[in-house]
Amino acid sequence: MSTSGVSRILGVVLAGGRSSRMGHCKAELAHPRGGTFLRHAISELLRCCDKVSVSLNADQAGMIDELIDTEHHSIVTLIDQIDQRGPAEGLRLAIEYAVANSCTGVLVIPVDLPFLPAHELQVLADTFGDQPDQIVTAVSEETPTRIEPLVAIYPVALQKPIECLVSSDDRSLYRFIERYPHQTVRLSAHALTNVNHPTQWPLIHTDE
Repeated sequence: MSTSGVSRILGVVLAGGRSSRMGHCKAELAHPRGGTFLRHAISELLRCCDKVSVSLNADQAGMIDELIDTEHHSIVTLIDQIDQRGPAEGLRLAIEYAVANSCTGVLVIPVDLPFLPAHELQVLADTFGDQPDQIVTAVSEETPTRIEPLVAIYPVALQKPIECLVSSDDRSLYRFIERYPHQTVRLSAHALTNVNHPTQWPLIHTDE
């Protein structure tokens, strides 16, 4: 967590995906270390961010008490106001909340990365602290030329462009990042292993 008082980072778990390939809400999946995918992601962000929130879709609004336990009662939920806008809408709401709470950047992670640890996210946070006017995005050590737009820190100064992105027909965060100054940080391929389909379930139960 930042202690310099210069860069305050809001951590956001993007958990509002429809999970159509998985066939089950990924936020509720059992994590091999106990709890759920969502609770694990929250715990890791709490170790490296100044504030933490969760982005959900409108259908999940009635499930908040089930998804987020009382241990994490201080976690703010951000419910999509515009349907079918993908992670761009979650990012838009997160930046809006970050601005209101004097944060300088928003660190987003998807809920389906069960092996992404706080110490690797801290590398992104430290890099952002050095140049808080630029996007900082992860890349896998195995594919260093491909950015990971859902494991990235977005400066709140990009609030207006993000709002325009949500309203556009092309809401690709990948292409959005390519249009703006950004830095990349290499993370382990293991940390960036995601879970999209039930056939990957054995991986989750046997890997550490």
